[in-house]
Amino acid sequence: MLTLVLRIRSTKMSSQENTLRENSMDSLPAVKVEPLRPKTTSKAIRLLTVIAYGLSVSLAAIFLSIYYIFIWKDKTHISS
Repeated sequence: MLTLVLRIRSTKMSSQENTLRENSMDSLPAVKVEPLRPKTTSKAIRLLTVIAYGLSVSLAAIFLSIYYIFIWKDKTHISS
């Protein structure tokens, strides 16, 4: 008897939940989903951008090392 009452309550709750879900879904605006498109950038373009990035970072490091070796003067040495 107890299991029968529990089963009836669970079916009533699930039907109420389904009704709530259906009502809430009706109030949402429709969203268009576009199909996925293949990538338009080729591997060569991606490779060139990676190479350009690596060169720019390396050139910045080279310029900084040249600056600190030849141009920058250290002022911590105080001569008397």
